[in-house]
Amino acid sequence: MNQKDIEPFLQGRFELDCPIIELIPFEPDSKKPSLSGSGFISISEDGHFNLKVYFSKSFSIDETFEKLGWEAGKVIGDEFYYNLIAHDIQGNTWHAERFIPDKNSGPNGSMIIGQIPELRQIQETNIDKNKNFLQLYFNETIKVPLNTVVKEQETVGDKTRRLKTSIRLARFEAINIDFEIEVRDGYTVLSAATDEIELNDININRIFEAFCFVTANPEFWSILIIRRNGAIETRVRAVKTKKIKSRTPPPISFQKIQENKSVWQLFESYLKHGTSNNVDFYHPISRLFYSILESGKASLDVEALTLSVSIESLLNDELSHLYSISSELNKNIECVEQIINESEILDADFKNRIQGSISAMKKARAKDILFVLRDGELVDRELVKTYGELRNKTAHGVRDSGADIQNYFNQVSAVLVLFFQLVFLIIKYNGEYTDYGSYQYPTKIFEGRLP
Repeated sequence: MNQKDIEPFLQGRFELDCPIIELIPFEPDSKKPSLSGSGFISISEDGHFNLKVYFSKSFSIDETFEKLGWEAGKVIGDEFYYNLIAHDIQGNTWHAERFIPDKNSGPNGSMIIGQIPELRQIQETNIDKNKNFLQLYFNETIKVPLNTVVKEQETVGDKTRRLKTSIRLARFEAINIDFEIEVRDGYTVLSAATDEIELNDININRIFEAFCFVTANPEFWSILIIRRNGAIETRVRAVKTKKIKSRTPPPISFQKIQENKSVWQLFESYLKHGTSNNVDFYHPISRLFYSILESGKASLDVEALTLSVSIESLLNDELSHLYSISSELNKNIECVEQIINESEILDADFKNRIQGSISAMKKARAKDILFVLRDGELVDRELVKTYGELRNKTAHGVRDSGADIQNYFNQVSAVLVLFFQLVFLIIKYNGEYTDYGSYQYPTKIFEGRLP
């Protein structure tokens, strides 16, 4: 996309007039024919692209009413999906994968409409093939700590008419990638350049995840531009223009201008840990944090439950190696199992139920792992206590948000800090963080290190 097209798109104005639009069955061996017509693609306010394609010939009755044969409650099969190739009037070629067309037919022709979440195009380039370059555009102003002065000068002939100086950039380096974040009125741009790190799709997502973590921003990018391997790829997403803000704050509260580098140190620690996982498209920790951010748009009860479950998942998935069952406990379990098996009074069904309960004792509970961290002074003792109180309430369906709202909010805020501290341990971050469990939200230093 040209720069002149980017700002209108970020403001929700986008339309592609396409003389040729090809619809190709998603399944390569499909017996369905490919379709070709003309039409347009436009953006909607609720987060998708609207597609409309016109055909001179009419569809058959079976094709038009194909959806009537779908079974309610059954996942729609791949045979009903199509890929799209759209050739716009400017000579660009756009692609989209896996969408379901809605076919309409009349006496003078046919029409297909559909909804597409993302479009992409690829262009060849002669620009340095060894340098990878990435830009992520967000269609909102995201608060970040800025550290770089930008000067704008207007010159007429040999005279300077206007000189404007502002701090609107953040520049830093992380894992051999040079980053620049620019905050404009109504949108934000994250740029990354490197000749050492491969900017494949997973690493691009890791950059996005690290940015979301330090800013507590749950929204997807609107435009992605990536230059790699001699090509420039552009992807556009029809992100909603009207968004519900999450009340979940970032791990480090900051002003727009902040002299220290803590936020970007945290960014680097999160990114470094994330890139060590080249299997999961979305990192497991990022999935948990995204759920927490989304719960911040709902009630306190929902947020409390989500935080409790997320901390348990984090402990079991990332830190279970810190706790091991003692030989004494194993010995006691084996003794009890023998007594139950040899009992002639207990019936078989009851024995099986007891055996299941006892077998669960052979595995570490989230509480066991958390107590190891507490006793090792790796996380705040008071936060662990608060988590235990909140977790027991949410696990048993106790709803407190309407009783003592201040105390309940304090507990939820404290447990969020515990989640952050656990993440700090996992990603090996030491430095500043904000204690949302205390009034006035003081800045503290996290020094915990896993053995």
